[in-house]
Amino acid sequence: MQRELMALSVNAVSIDKFHGHVPIRHRSKKIRDYLKNMKIDEQIEKINEEVNTIFYPVRLTKGERNKLEKIVHENCSRGNMITTKDVMTHIINAINSKPMNEREIVHTSFRLDTKQYERLSFLLKGEFINISIEEFIMNEYKQPDDSFILHHSPNPEDVKTVPLHLDKKVVERIDEIGHNISQAHNRTLTRVKIVRDIINQMVNKLESEDPEVMYLQERITADIHSLVSLGGEEALTEIVQQIEKLKS
Repeated sequence: MQRELMALSVNAVSIDKFHGHVPIRHRSKKIRDYLKNMKIDEQIEKINEEVNTIFYPVRLTKGERNKLEKIVHENCSRGNMITTKDVMTHIINAINSKPMNEREIVHTSFRLDTKQYERLSFLLKGEFINISIEEFIMNEYKQPDDSFILHHSPNPEDVKTVPLHLDKKVVERIDEIGHNISQAHNRTLTRVKIVRDIINQMVNKLESEDPEVMYLQERITADIHSLVSLGGEEALTEIVQQIEKLKS
């Protein structure tokens, strides 16, 4: 889910229309949603080299960047020598050609763990938090943590009231999850219980994908391989014991 800010070349006229067609908070999401549904072998028209282009900033995950490159590679392998500029212009033009669906926004507020919410804001690195929460709920929130939802209750002094403006479909999904857990455990649950678990899972996922953390994990793994080759399983066992002590 970790997204990197990229500047991709796009037809300037297409971008002007895009800005007039799509609200600013939903532009990156619209691009990502369209890219998600594209086929790798989709035929892309090469734009005229004389067309004025500009660099457009968009945040993409590693998987989304790879898909862009695969679409370019697939077209080039068939003799259609395009670049990411052509793919991005294709995406923007396709979005411009479709009517914008009216979003029914529900204005909500939740008492959330202050530190967790601030940590989420930091990890999102400037992305719109409402949109990011919506995307996570609809695409990645597959396994609610029943134990966390039922038993986690932060101290009153550790929470803050946070306004969230969410699409009605997202709120309905939260309520559906809450209903299912209530039925399974014969407990009455408030919506905030589900939202706290969503925030907690988002933070855990983003932290696990943090580039610095991933770099350290890769370096530690390489060091462990070196340790085993030099000291054998006995040396590895000793390290495992030390890790267990740190956890306890």
